[in-house]
Amino acid sequence: MWEWYRIGVAAGIGAGIAVFAAGWLARTRPGTLIAILIGVVVGVAVGFALGHWKGAAGGAIGGLLGGVGGERRDREARDADQDSRAAAAPLAARES
Repeated sequence: MWEWYRIGVAAGIGAGIAVFAAGWLARTRPGTLIAILIGVVVGVAVGFALGHWKGAAGGAIGGLLGGVGGERRDREARDADQDSRAAAAPLAARES
């Protein structure tokens, strides 16, 4: 049971760091790749720090999926922001 716990901890930390990095860096394609790389590296490091290669593999998978999910969420938020600005533009032009 302890082994599954270590895998879950490494995957969760890797995914969390990757989502954070994606929100911070994922404005461009290279930024997205860097965010994914950061998540994978941190997940692997945590997995090995907890003492087993299976935890490192779980951390790598968590970091990869967290980075991809964070990038997608960031892109959706940017699209929604652009849509709201486009909708507000005619109103702002009318008021001035």
